[in-house]
Amino acid sequence: MALKALRKESDKDRMVGAKLIASLMASEDMILENISVGLLQARSLLSTISSSDPSPELQQLCRKLLACISSP
Repeated sequence: MALKALRKESDKDRMVGAKLIASLMASEDMILENISVGLLQARSLLSTISSSDPSPELQQLCRKLLACISSP
């Protein structure tokens, strides 16, 4: 669902998708293990949005999420 929202044209939908990913990333370890494949897929979308979206707020959120996904 979050990945679908990130692919939408509307800034509002993409923001909802990014916030959903942030919420999922704050979940317990068991949930993170279950969504790890989706997070890897989200990385490329977050990267694209963080560098080319017209919304500075969305770009910043996606950069923060990327930093969390990329950190060990």
